Amino acid sequence: MENLEESIGEEENYGIDQECSDPETGEYFTDDSCDCILDRKIMWLSLPRLCLERVFSFLPDRDRKTAALVCRQWHNVMRSPSLWRHRRFHFSGRISKFRKSDYSSTIAYVSHLGAYLERLEVTVCPPRKTQAALRLKGAITQLFSELIRVRAPLRSLVVMNLELDRSAWTSSLRASVVGCLISFLQRGSSKLNSICLSGMRNCIHQGLELLSALLHYETRFYPRCYISSLDLEAFFSGSVNVYLNSSVPDNLSQLQCLTDLRLSYSCLSDELLMALQQRHGGGRRKSSRDGNTLQTFLLHCCLKEPHQQHLNLDFGANNFGESLDEELLELVKVCERLVKLSICAFLEIRTVARLLDMSLTQSSLKEIHVRICSFNEAAGEEEEALEEMLSSYLHLPPDLCFSAIIYPFE
Repeated sequence: MENLEESIGEEENYGIDQECSDPETGEYFTDDSCDCILDRKIMWLSLPRLCLERVFSFLPDRDRKTAALVCRQWHNVMRSPSLWRHRRFHFSGRISKFRKSDYSSTIAYVSHLGAYLERLEVTVCPPRKTQAALRLKGAITQLFSELIRVRAPLRSLVVMNLELDRSAWTSSLRASVVGCLISFLQRGSSKLNSICLSGMRNCIHQGLELLSALLHYETRFYPRCYISSLDLEAFFSGSVNVYLNSSVPDNLSQLQCLTDLRLSYSCLSDELLMALQQRHGGGRRKSSRDGNTLQTFLLHCCLKEPHQQHLNLDFGANNFGESLDEELLELVKVCERLVKLSICAFLEIRTVARLLDMSLTQSSLKEIHVRICSFNEAAGEEEEALEEMLSSYLHLPPDLCFSAIIYPFE
């Protein structure tokens, strides 16, 4: 706890033991205002420790330091590790002459309090210039090196919006960032079960390196620890034809303990659907995995993805081969313990009706959220068709959480 004491300041006892008196004359106040102040102090000091921890959890660091100086009790409560287990950092890349940079304050925090961190979120403002990318690379490598040094017991790791396909990132800078993440998976926390690398936008080679590192991490620490939640939305660059690479389904299918998976539509392929189906063993559970099967599967689709060429933009025709609709329905059928389904893609209206029909027979599916992508000029007609279709489903089961909307593109 010594480091924590340094981070929140030296203790000063300004508690109820102090009398209400005039600082010049030393005469005690006896009016109602003093009694009111004392009553408020007694009320706060009589709060249970758990209540104080809950209140202090909403305070920013500066206010926590001030609160730690109020009295001995508050100082002791502020030393509770539960107050330092969840942390969000935002790297803006801006440099100020008047305050410490985001990077230096982050490293200082991890150095003093990283031993308590269980959930870490790092959101990045993507760099526009190489100089900003260089500073960002230095901050990320220092951050993960420090997490390894203090042996942070991370259970959840979020790193968002790196956008490594920007021109500001040179090849060496990209390699350094990916390398420090791989190093952390090899030498860092042995308790990770939730990982989000959304918006990283890797090339295919570096993306596969990271997926392989995730697989080796789970293999190394299973059954003591395994990855149950994985968010890889925009994990690969938009210019990468991910669905043509067979290594992606191979790696994802070997993460046998996944219960929540989020991908970009560019990753979707027949091989991936087959791998997920085989992962479930046709509905058979694997006793060694205690029945951990995919419960949430989210696909994100945008116009800039290379997989867009296979989308059926004419919702009434299938003359460009098998559409996403049939693949989606087949996947829902084989995931017999699927609890939640959320998808944003170009779909036919009738696919929503078929999903509702399946939910009535597949008792495990309790939550369905569908956003049907449409171009602006067709959105009005699609909305009318959707409303007409839903009018025949007025009496859905009360435990089914359902929503379906038309999502127009500009």
